[in-house]
Amino acid sequence: TALGNVSSAAAGVERRVRRELAKVPAGALVEALNQADAARTGVLSQTSFLAVLQRLVPGGAAEMALQIADKNVGGAVDYVVFAAAYGKRSASDKAVPPGMPALQIESPATSSSPNGHRLRPPPPLPAAAAPPAPL
Repeated sequence: TALGNVSSAAAGVERRVRRELAKVPAGALVEALNQADAARTGVLSQTSFLAVLQRLVPGGAAEMALQIADKNVGGAVDYVVFAAAYGKRSASDKAVPPGMPALQIESPATSSSPNGHRLRPPPPLPAAAAPPAPL
């Protein structure tokens, strides 16, 4: 059926993107995306996202990555989710721009999130870093 062909094509695109990004050194994807996000918003315009990926992966893989990347209502790419899903991570790597709280991404599920992922808030601060209790 036509739906089966679309589903198969989408799976092929995702496999190619994963294969090409697997060749990128650990942390390089996250670092490049973070550097492109001067405002530290966690999203990039499609043009900026594509420019970053074209520097990292050959051929049409960057365009394919743009096709499958989560986008917000305005069309900007949520690169934090993309890097968490497709980036090869190093031990110290975090797919979050400096100054932004870490989001813990659960698997796609029923959610009110515009990109279909359930996001949990970051864990509470350790007791030593918590503000003092009122007197």
